Amino acid sequence: MPCHRQALFVVHHFMDRLLTIIFFILSLSFSINGQNKKNNFEYIFSNSDSVFITSHGDLQFSKGPGKGWDYKKITINGKYNKEIVREIFKLDRISKDSLSAILTTPNNDSIIEDIQCFEPQHSILIYRNGKCSYFDICFGCRHFITSKDIKFEDDDLSDETWNSLELFFRNRNINFEMPKRETDQWEN
Repeated sequence: MPCHRQALFVVHHFMDRLLTIIFFILSLSFSINGQNKKNNFEYIFSNSDSVFITSHGDLQFSKGPGKGWDYKKITINGKYNKEIVREIFKLDRISKDSLSAILTTPNNDSIIEDIQCFEPQHSILIYRNGKCSYFDICFGCRHFITSKDIKFEDDDLSDETWNSLELFFRNRNINFEMPKRETDQWEN
C-alpha cells in the first residue's frame, strides 16, 4: 500500500507541475500577443513623421446605371485624397501619444455588440518616410479597417475605448457625419 500512495503522490506532483507549465506558457503567449499589438502601435506612432485625424465623404460611389459600385481611396500616392476629406487635424506629440494610449487600452468587455452598417466617415492617417498607414473608421457600427501594416482588429476595442476615441475626434472638431449622441455624454 505505501508504494501505491507514493506512486499517486508522484503522479499528482507531476500533474501539478505540468499544469503550472501549461498555464505559464498560455499566459506568456497571451501577454506576448497583447504586447505585439501594443508595440506595433507604439512603434508606428513614435516613428511617424506626422499623424492626422480626418473626416471624409462616402468612399462608395456608383459607376453608373447597371454598372455597379466602386470605392474611392483614402490615400492616393501616399497622400490623403483631398477630393473626399472634409476636416483634417494634425496631431502634436502629446496628442499622438494620447491616441496611441486610447487604441492600446485592453478590451475587458465580456459582451461585444455587433452591427454592420460600415459606412466609414473618419480616418487616422499615419505618415512615415513618404508612406501612409491608416485606420478607416465607422463610429456608427464601431468597426474599422486598416492598412496592411497595422495588425489590429476593431473587436480589440472596448465600448469605453470607442467612446474615448470618438471624444478624441470631437474634441479636435472632427465632427462631420459623427453619430448623434446624448450631449451630456460628451461634456466631460
